[in-house]
Amino acid sequence: MARTFVIVNPTSGQRRSQLVRQELADLLNAAGLDAYLYETQGPEDATAAAHKACAEGFDRVVVAAGDGTVHEAIGGLVGSDLALGLIPLGTGNVLAKQLGLPLHPKAAVEVLKRDHRWRVDTGRVGERHFVLMAGYGGDAEMVAHVDPELKRRFGQAAFFWTLGWQLLRQRPREMVVSVDDSTFEGPLWFVAISNSAQYAPQAKIVPDARMDDGWLDVALIRGTSRAGLLRLAFQALTGERHVNSAAIEVARGRRIHIACEEPTRYQLDGDVLEAVRPGISWTVMCWRR
Repeated sequence: MARTFVIVNPTSGQRRSQLVRQELADLLNAAGLDAYLYETQGPEDATAAAHKACAEGFDRVVVAAGDGTVHEAIGGLVGSDLALGLIPLGTGNVLAKQLGLPLHPKAAVEVLKRDHRWRVDTGRVGERHFVLMAGYGGDAEMVAHVDPELKRRFGQAAFFWTLGWQLLRQRPREMVVSVDDSTFEGPLWFVAISNSAQYAPQAKIVPDARMDDGWLDVALIRGTSRAGLLRLAFQALTGERHVNSAAIEVARGRRIHIACEEPTRYQLDGDVLEAVRPGISWTVMCWRR
């Protein structure tokens, strides 16, 4: 029987933390899985836990949490032979929706029992990897300003509130973006780099993106008006009409460089990282083992 290392984030989503571990233990035992449960204690702990699972000879790692904890765990698994499973407990659960996984823990455990495996690409920025998306500019600013308490209490509604508020504060930035041998230059609200079609819980910015094709799909959101940007956001949330807008340019590549003369935040799989300093080129690569 496969030995399973389960990384649990007890603060994920809107669940009561004291119930998470016991509920998971009961579900895993009932399914007959040989599982060891590890609760994260803080930021980056899931990366260390994934390294521990590799070092101690486990057969697979399962993350019982949201996309942020999945992102951390991937950092400890890339380059290893361990498979990653998921019991989605987060607010958005973007990866679970991309993979078509059930969002109820009991149903997700049943999927784990089948042990179906699929090799996917990751993107890499410096030494960090992402499996869903990377965003540079305005979308990272929005994620950075989501109030954790609003997110805990109201779930995805917190993101919509923050989007409207940030539209009043943000403006396009002058950027130079290179996608392989093609270069784009001008004012951009943000750059979305997709490894998956699902970019947010209810939105697909590049609907044709695939996780196993060896490419990253890049959407450049041009300097349209605030009203135009809000219209694009509404279209992305309600279908795929935004892809025909003149305000979006889509490219596909394996190596992406972004340069901006202002400090600019970026996010990987929804985790916001430090602002890139002016004059420094930001490089994203598609990584295949």
